Amino acid sequence: MFRARSRTAIGVAVGIAVAVVVLGAGTEAGGATLRLSLHSRSVFYLGLKAGECARLPMKHKHLRVVPCRNPRHELEVFAVDQHVGWGLDEPPHRIVVRLSFTVCNNAFLQRFRRVIQQPYGYIAYWPDPGAENRKYGDRMICALVGPGKRPMGPGTHFHT
Repeated sequence: MFRARSRTAIGVAVGIAVAVVVLGAGTEAGGATLRLSLHSRSVFYLGLKAGECARLPMKHKHLRVVPCRNPRHELEVFAVDQHVGWGLDEPPHRIVVRLSFTVCNNAFLQRFRRVIQQPYGYIAYWPDPGAENRKYGDRMICALVGPGKRPMGPGTHFHT
């Protein structure tokens, strides 16, 4: 009976030790890396939501959404406009690019009561003509990006 309890206790102790090592809690860097990547997920680019942060580059029209506290995020979504105005007949690309400037800057101004300031800029996403446009309509997603689209550091940068 005593041997069975001691084997159980040893088994539990080994299990805890293995869990600590596997989860990366044995080192500060290991634990931090795991915590930052555990909450990431792949999201279709037109499925981004306001307030989400993501990593670039886009791969197969998907971005890796991460917590904004992750210092490696490269964009912060500040607006999702569901009806920009073109309906199912998307205008030429150059027109949509000009429209994105107006939509994104106005959305930022309305939400934060100021314009986007240097060194930050914005990136906009909208559906490709055809099936995406039929499914998502005239949606436009606006996100803040840092200089050179490099990692922005922890937290959001809307208020800097």
